[in-house]
Amino acid sequence: SSDPDLRRRPGPARPRRRWWWVPALAAAALALVVLRPRVPGERAKGGFPARLDYFVLQDGQVRAGEPGEVLRPGDRVQFTYVAGGRDTLVLLDIDGEGELSVLWPEFEDEPPVAVEPSGTHVLEGSVRLDDAPGPEVFVGLFGFEDTAEAVDLALDAWEEGGIEALEALADEDPGVDLIVVEKSVEAP
Repeated sequence: SSDPDLRRRPGPARPRRRWWWVPALAAAALALVVLRPRVPGERAKGGFPARLDYFVLQDGQVRAGEPGEVLRPGDRVQFTYVAGGRDTLVLLDIDGEGELSVLWPEFEDEPPVAVEPSGTHVLEGSVRLDDAPGPEVFVGLFGFEDTAEAVDLALDAWEEGGIEALEALADEDPGVDLIVVEKSVEAP
């Protein structure tokens, strides 16, 4: 109608509800980007899992390490890590004879090494593999306040069931990750 008195007068502004789903959709999209989909073979752990990876210097060539690969005495290994929100690291090595060595920190009576809690980082220094036979197991324990406590946890698991018990520990605890490499007895 054209009568000005019959036209609706503007009332108080009402919130538009047509677009209520946009922030929810944006949050869901952000979650998909931030939380990457699970890759086959990855462990599902609670919290933000820490991750230990490595590079190998072999025959003068540097390359990314591969789980279960065969390395040789004399090969050099350099570690990378994602701390999963934790700010300390204890890195251990258990050789094929069951001998445990504390790699980072240098000694068991020192505090754990301070690390960056987010992002992927390279751990300074490298390890030259010795000629001990059998698989080499590198265990990264993140978020511990005491090096001896981390060592005891790993030793208890090792004594309980070797590599399988360490893998079970890593599956249960998002602050623990490990690398198992086979080692040939032949030097390069």
